[in-house]
Amino acid sequence: MADNTKSDLIKYLLFSGMGLLLFRPAYLLMLVPVFFQKLFHDVPAIWGAGFHYCIEFTPIFAIGIFEVIDKLKKESFKRIAGTINVVLAMVMTHKRLSHPYFYAPNVTINFLSGKHYQKEYAVKPVYEAFKLIPEDAVVSCQSNLVPHLANRDFCYMYPIVKDAEYVMFSTKDVWYPFFSDSLFQAEIEHFRQSADWIKLVDNQEVLLVKRK
Repeated sequence: MADNTKSDLIKYLLFSGMGLLLFRPAYLLMLVPVFFQKLFHDVPAIWGAGFHYCIEFTPIFAIGIFEVIDKLKKESFKRIAGTINVVLAMVMTHKRLSHPYFYAPNVTINFLSGKHYQKEYAVKPVYEAFKLIPEDAVVSCQSNLVPHLANRDFCYMYPIVKDAEYVMFSTKDVWYPFFSDSLFQAEIEHFRQSADWIKLVDNQEVLLVKRK
């Protein structure tokens, strides 16, 4: 599974402009612990460019690369170098988003795909269920629902429940962070059968329960 993962990471970084940091070695020095953190980790998934563990590179690249470009003497060189770097970054972004992720459906992550903005189920019942949750209630819900319910003091991403008064699932949507849809459906069924929770909404699109 991890064949060429480390070399692919280096390719992504080089095509994203890392080579320019050779003109400002201090930035590369700041990245040394990040490389050690990634490439010497005992989990192969962390080695590559497909997880959020690459975020540490982002501020260094964003500052260092464009500082190097800004130091070029000719304005024409600055424009050319800046354009090339932006285009390469866009190409690598497209390549990364087009590559399947094993932990979630690719369409969920690839915002460049038209299917990313489409749902294969009716969303109206989900929005109707939102209205049943008080604004000051503590909520736990799956990842795709969190942005809709997060404007409150406490909103947990399921499977974190803690003191949540309401738990909500969009039953046909992405099952992350579970490893399979069957595990996700088992969690939903648990709440359907639990005597500790009251079912407020239970249909083909959404399950909303309230703690007794």
